[in-house]
Amino acid sequence: MGSICGRALKSLGLLLFLALVLFSTSLHQANAAYPAPKFQDALVFSSHNADGTTTTNFFARISGPSPEDVVSFSASGPSGTFNLDPSLSFRQYGLYYGRAHGSIVTDGTYTLQVTDSLGRSATVVRNFTYNGTVPQVNSTTMSPGDGAYVGTTTPTLSFDPVAGAVYYQVMILDYDSKAIWYISPITTATSFAVPSGLLQPDTAYVWEVRVWDSDSDPQNRHISDRLHFYTGTENTPVLNTGGILALPLLNGDLLNFLYSRGINVAPWDIKYFKVTGPPPDSHVYDLTTIRYYGFQFSAFNAKIKYLDPPTQSIPDGTYTIEIEDNAGRAATPFTREYAYNPVPDFSADSRVPADNAYFNTGTPSFSWARVTGDPGDGSYRYSLRITDYITGIRWYDSPWSADTSFTLPKDLNLPRGSSYKWRVNVFGPGPTGSSGTDWNNYRNSDYRTFTINEHIFYVNKDDETCGGNSPCFSSIQEAVREAGSGVTIKVVEGNYHEFLLFNGLKDLILECGWDPAYTTKSSSTKIYSMTIKSGTLSVENLVIRTPHPDDALAQGLVALSNGEILKAKKLFESASLAYGSQVFHNADVARFFYALTRAAALWFDMYSDGNPDNGLNTLGDILDAFGFSSSGRDPWDFGGSSDPCPETLPSTSPTGGDLQAFLYNVVRPEIEGAINSLDMVAQSFSIDWTEPLGSTSVESDYGDVLFFRAIAKGLLALILVQHAYDLDADIDTEANDPANTIESFLGDNPGFLTLTNASCLSTAKAYLHGGLDDANDAIDWIQAETDDQSNDLINLMDTTPEEIAEAKELIAYAKAGLDGQYTLDGGDTPSDPRDDTIIDMSKFFAGIDLRSLLPSFVGDNASGLLPYPGLGGILVKLEGKDPSDLNKDLDGDGTADIFGDRIYYVYGGEDISGDLSPHKSNTGANPEGYGFTFLGVGKSPDGARDFGGAYSYYLTKGRSLFKPAHIDAFEFLGVGSYCCLSAWDHIDGWWQDYSGQPDDWYVGLGYEHYILLSAPPETTGIKVYGLP
Repeated sequence: MGSICGRALKSLGLLLFLALVLFSTSLHQANAAYPAPKFQDALVFSSHNADGTTTTNFFARISGPSPEDVVSFSASGPSGTFNLDPSLSFRQYGLYYGRAHGSIVTDGTYTLQVTDSLGRSATVVRNFTYNGTVPQVNSTTMSPGDGAYVGTTTPTLSFDPVAGAVYYQVMILDYDSKAIWYISPITTATSFAVPSGLLQPDTAYVWEVRVWDSDSDPQNRHISDRLHFYTGTENTPVLNTGGILALPLLNGDLLNFLYSRGINVAPWDIKYFKVTGPPPDSHVYDLTTIRYYGFQFSAFNAKIKYLDPPTQSIPDGTYTIEIEDNAGRAATPFTREYAYNPVPDFSADSRVPADNAYFNTGTPSFSWARVTGDPGDGSYRYSLRITDYITGIRWYDSPWSADTSFTLPKDLNLPRGSSYKWRVNVFGPGPTGSSGTDWNNYRNSDYRTFTINEHIFYVNKDDETCGGNSPCFSSIQEAVREAGSGVTIKVVEGNYHEFLLFNGLKDLILECGWDPAYTTKSSSTKIYSMTIKSGTLSVENLVIRTPHPDDALAQGLVALSNGEILKAKKLFESASLAYGSQVFHNADVARFFYALTRAAALWFDMYSDGNPDNGLNTLGDILDAFGFSSSGRDPWDFGGSSDPCPETLPSTSPTGGDLQAFLYNVVRPEIEGAINSLDMVAQSFSIDWTEPLGSTSVESDYGDVLFFRAIAKGLLALILVQHAYDLDADIDTEANDPANTIESFLGDNPGFLTLTNASCLSTAKAYLHGGLDDANDAIDWIQAETDDQSNDLINLMDTTPEEIAEAKELIAYAKAGLDGQYTLDGGDTPSDPRDDTIIDMSKFFAGIDLRSLLPSFVGDNASGLLPYPGLGGILVKLEGKDPSDLNKDLDGDGTADIFGDRIYYVYGGEDISGDLSPHKSNTGANPEGYGFTFLGVGKSPDGARDFGGAYSYYLTKGRSLFKPAHIDAFEFLGVGSYCCLSAWDHIDGWWQDYSGQPDDWYVGLGYEHYILLSAPPETTGIKVYGLP
């Protein structure tokens, strides 16, 4: 019987909470914490470099996961596997991954694959054929020439062509190759004007020309010599900034930082650039070896100095900054005062967002705590710093401000799909009595990662490459699912067999009707339907057309196999309504799956709609009202990979009555509708389909119809039972009060558990009758099947004939019990009624006020006796005893022992041969019914206690419902020996834990748990060793 009951329980949870026997594993990451990996660019090529070396380069740019969420990134082919790592960032495109192999690899096909922390992978294939004959551009023809002062941030780069059918590309890096500031398209042109907004004034750069063998499939290149240019003009140097500051590091060391910017002079023309410290040693600090670059400011020079010990500051005093070029022209020196006064650490690491955050917006916001001692009067000044992922170059520094939050400006335009680092910098206040900021003393937080998700998606059902555009999708629904807020989805014209469901807190633009080259919107895109449940979707050139039900059914089966339950429900609903009352195979398939997905969607519709005022219509609305985070709601793994639960429930939380109304007014009609659909399925129904978890083909037939209908009727009965009672309570008030107890809860809610809708109970009883009939018929139907059952969704292959017979017997008992008394045999001994339990559920369905059955409570502890131990006639006999046995108070404290703290009873007896049950469970259930004598009551926290009386057997039985007795050992009095010669038990633990002498290892002896011991001759009693 166990396997059938277990299957029924799984299916009950599955019908409302998961979907169609999908047993608790996550497959589809439609609402994952970040988009799936997508290749934006990928190359495999040979490179003849200017220094004479030759390498093979694997280069790629992706969107989706940050490097922290990239589990593996490799290129595999005939020469082996090469791992790609985060490399330089491109000003135009963001972060690239790369690997340079020190020789030429074997020709062939190379597969690049990236896998993220959620197990999702993206793959591209690139062919490689080595060609060592690609020529090199003559660097003497390159303009500007090496060392040129171009006086502009938009220079034109040109060169003479080389022989052959080749293509050209220019690239600009900063002087120290920290980032790639500009890379041109691969074309036949020999002149390139650098676009505005990429280069900075008064900054040195290097540039090169790359000659490629192809513009569409480049596989070999030859690089020119690298030449240098300076975007400023050549003139007498000028110092336009500079300073000395102290920076306490996170490891406790002190970084002494001296910096300045000299303009009108390129690095290669500097004779000296230095800072001279105060006397008496007047130490000279060379600024020529370190440069810092930013996409928003001109480069500057610096010197980093650590002293011994590394926590020491350079001397206070006056520092002089000087620069002179090779022509002997010197800038006017200037001085900076320095006094060490370290900035305190941040008062708390409460920065937002957390590390490795993902943003759909291009203007994310950041916030942080003040440093300790900052009064917030503006004396401490903060700035947000954004760098590339490898922190080689600054992307942005916000203006210095007293504010502790900042939103990136719209015109920053961080490349989407790329990852970055951020930190907070702070300067301390000026000396006491002065105004302004102390620009000497500085502190920063550590770096955190964030990612800006990609913003343009492409859809073409007929071209998996979308004309070379990426990310590319073959369905609109997939693109909508993967897109973050702010994304524009461009869809190629044509007929898409889709029922589009938009359900997410995001704003999207759906541009339809594009031509395959995505150059013009020349027509329209047609789909079957569109449902917008939440968020904002702007649509252009989209046409809704009526689908054929066969198409809807086919698409529904595909969506179901992919785990897209909400979409599948919509498709099956469309097909089922279109088929109407027709009687044929496809109609039955639509009805069956509409029934199951209709119920399952109640769980899967958990996403936030962003509207807290539209009532409780979905599980998502309930989670919103309870203050659950809108992220981390994966129906396949809710709370598994992230915890969306609030620490404190908000005042908007639903009451108990609200949840009852949701079950009755929202869930009940869906379950009733599912039952109605299953009622219409013919007995000839049979379908092979693919379940989503393992992509396994399974068969469903009429036995499944009966089985799921039984579950649905049982679930409907439960909904009606809960609606019969007052379960209203102010949930957030009760849950948020740490001092709340059962006593106070019942006092605050005097109507809780009272009977309010008795008519629902009789209806529930009727549904239970029907559900039990369906369960019995399902067993008969499945048993009678003669085909191969190995692929049947519901089958009895692992169930023995004895278990099947027992299940059918239990169903018969349950049906009888709905209308009168029925007996539950104890100990598998039908001929022995001494341990039987008799229940009469007809009394419950006739209407019982459950509140009247509760005992009194003091705090969280029950007090006194049960007012009706027979539970209003439901409990006729309990393990052979009158229900009044529940009110035994053998310790005499005025409260039934079942409510006591770690209470146990001890019995003695002479004969157990009449108990034929396994493990002597009949004696354990009713010792006095089997001739045992009650010897006394004990509480395990009281320690060891003697129970006198010479017997051959001693039985110790737990009595407390909520706090089990802790039993350490047993000693047989009069003989000085410890347990055991032989023992039978039903305990919470292992027999070794109560055998032998006391050793602080114990078993938990809860209510009705027992230990039956055989005593040695001459025993005069038993000592029970208890523990708190």
